[in-house]
Amino acid sequence: MLRSFVLTVGCLAGLCSLGIAAEGESAIVLVRSARSGAWSNEATWEGGKVPGHGTKVQVRPGHVVTYDVQAPESLVIRSLFVAGTVTFSTDKSTQLNVGLIKVEASNSTEEEGFDCDMHLETPAPDRPKATLLVGTALQPVAANARAIIRLTYVPGMNQESCPAIVCCGGRMEFHGAALNRTWVKLGAHADLGTKEVTLAEPVSGWKVGDRTLVTATQSGYRKADTTESRIISAIDPSGTKLSFDEPLEHKHLGEGEFRGEVANLSRNVVVESADPDGVRGHTMYHRHSAGSIGYAEFRHLGKKGVLGRYSLHFHLVGSTMRGSSVI
Repeated sequence: MLRSFVLTVGCLAGLCSLGIAAEGESAIVLVRSARSGAWSNEATWEGGKVPGHGTKVQVRPGHVVTYDVQAPESLVIRSLFVAGTVTFSTDKSTQLNVGLIKVEASNSTEEEGFDCDMHLETPAPDRPKATLLVGTALQPVAANARAIIRLTYVPGMNQESCPAIVCCGGRMEFHGAALNRTWVKLGAHADLGTKEVTLAEPVSGWKVGDRTLVTATQSGYRKADTTESRIISAIDPSGTKLSFDEPLEHKHLGEGEFRGEVANLSRNVVVESADPDGVRGHTMYHRHSAGSIGYAEFRHLGKKGVLGRYSLHFHLVGSTMRGSSVI
């Protein structure tokens, strides 16, 4: 069956973009950076307009764009191709809803084909790397701010590959505010029905609203059912007592070798699937990439039943990412 198509060509300052769409569908608009600057600044973009819903975006080599927007969930960037640098503001809250982020020193805006990029030759050491920075180890996203990347499926994209963040020989960093401890042992028994627990050591960096786990201490076949998730509703000034939003449904031992622990699952840098029960997202580093992850939350990610589409995937990197770390 033949289908008719609409061909659109747009030119600005001698540069042309080509969009092809089936009749009755909207052409996909490609927006390129015109210079370094803030994402929210119209002058940063060719055409003088901030990228809108459904657009493909390319940050060109040599440009540094600071993402400083807290986008509503209704505003979804179809795909973001980082050939230069995109760095998230670290002193204010931001949110990016996106179908694909590809970090690669390339002029390509293809939404497929990145599976083969691990076969690329070793890049020249003096060639600048395409870079995505959601905080750095030396300048993480501040504790009073949040950076959220919500991987959102866009109809028409390949469901087995998207939504995704893929680093193809570039640099990709995720760093949230540090906690002195991400988990700590109980300092006293926590009885059934209580909404308060005592910790063996004080914690700092934990906040009201954080999600925690209180681990099981019962033995036997029911042990797995007695780990409980609770939201912190108050923290004692000493840092050793937490109050929860709901009472505990089980007793948790706070003494001896097998006492329970409390783990904090919340971070202020978050990469997540917009639809955990639908088309989930994934992340991937390819060979010759660089970058580290610290105090970041990767949640509701990974595609069920699809090989190579995991929550956090270092794909066949071998020894090409020496020096990278995950904390």
